[in-house]
Amino acid sequence: MERNKIIKSIIDFEGKYDVASWKINDIHIWPVIRLDLFFSHWNKHKSTEKIKRANKSSLIQDFLYSIFFILKKFKKSNVVFAGANSHRSWLNEKNINKYFDPLLDYLEDKNGKSFYLLEYDGVRESFDKFYKKSRIIELYRILHIAKIFERFRWKLKTKKFNSQLLGYNAFLIDAEAEGFEISGLKIEKLERKLSQIETYSTVFEIFFKKVNATHCFALCYYSKEMLAFNLAAYRLGVKSFDMQHGTQGPLHVAYTKWSNIPTKGYELLPKTFWCWDEDSCSHIGIWTDTTNNHSVIAGGNPWLSYLTYAKNNSFELPEKIILYTLQPIAPILDDYILKVIAKTANSYNWFIRLHPRQMHQYDTLIKLLEKHDLKNKVNIKDATDIPLPDLLKRTTIHISKFSGSILEAAQIGVPTIIIDEIGVASFNNLINHKLAFPLIDEDSTKLIELIEELGSYRITQKATDINDVFLNFEDSIKA
Repeated sequence: MERNKIIKSIIDFEGKYDVASWKINDIHIWPVIRLDLFFSHWNKHKSTEKIKRANKSSLIQDFLYSIFFILKKFKKSNVVFAGANSHRSWLNEKNINKYFDPLLDYLEDKNGKSFYLLEYDGVRESFDKFYKKSRIIELYRILHIAKIFERFRWKLKTKKFNSQLLGYNAFLIDAEAEGFEISGLKIEKLERKLSQIETYSTVFEIFFKKVNATHCFALCYYSKEMLAFNLAAYRLGVKSFDMQHGTQGPLHVAYTKWSNIPTKGYELLPKTFWCWDEDSCSHIGIWTDTTNNHSVIAGGNPWLSYLTYAKNNSFELPEKIILYTLQPIAPILDDYILKVIAKTANSYNWFIRLHPRQMHQYDTLIKLLEKHDLKNKVNIKDATDIPLPDLLKRTTIHISKFSGSILEAAQIGVPTIIIDEIGVASFNNLINHKLAFPLIDEDSTKLIELIEELGSYRITQKATDINDVFLNFEDSIKA
């Protein structure tokens, strides 16, 4: 099923069924169902990475860390942030959270005290290189123990559930007939997912209470951990924000056209959506403007603004760079792209940037390039390691399917060739303003012709001033 058809079917379900009334243990469960409908289908087409299971030593360390977390008296912090390893980038030999570390630096410089960044999906081996480790809570360690605890509790069946799902069986029949995978949406599976979310939520509630949090900012709100983060905030009256981290628009199930919303909003959704630009803000505003419990602001991109105006390391890069930002989907490189690289490598310097969620595919990409005798004609390391805004400032043409880097390129002034219909639908406004150019024919000759046409094309754009981002941030945590 095509992505636009998946989204349309989900929106149709919201109109056909009273999804806003569906609750388990007084929690409106539709966000979990909506997200599962989409991702259970879409993830079939994404590349996957085998997750390493924690060894016995890590388990003991995580248990001790959790005890420390429970007993420790933390300094008061009215603003709390939560991010994952996939939201990080290397800068001056430190691993920095692209969106939150600039805001944390600003807060700490202004207030003269420390604030906290909860790392909810981390990589143990890279922690020593994290920027300003003293403000980071390795929450993934605690969530690991919480997950084990929840597993035992589930097996013992000590938790009771009160499910109010009028018309749900008819919905499942309807969804299956539409071609959706529903095995994960049976009532018992739904109760299990909520059990996990509530368990994680307890961890966040403990921390919010310890630090007297009033505002919290998250990245990728639709992960199980961040749904729990929002639930904890809702229960304690903490104002929750989701920071844009990539593509949104009409084909992103987490952000588009929520049409059936409870009177008091969804507990699992953030209170406010922070967007990089007015277009993204306007799209979400179509539905948030219909409710008093969810809102949206165009606050700017802290990372892009920070690197645009901050003095940071210079990088030795060639002229005439074509930057191709990949997505974690198969195939890693289409055949026609390989042909274009082979035919244009003498005229342009090709940089291919891996998505943060596909670093495990580095060797696969190298082998593919070797097979086509292109390994020495493509730069992967610099393309992936150099901060994206710095790289875009030296890029002639950007190519992508539907990466959020399309918007970042436009804000910096680099034209993008969008080579996937999802990207065309998601960034249609950029196309209308000649900030991006569609080409979805998978035709190497046409792509080469468009590359030549855009070789000297320039966009007069300016990213949001970092001071404006800080002012927007100040306003958001005063409200």
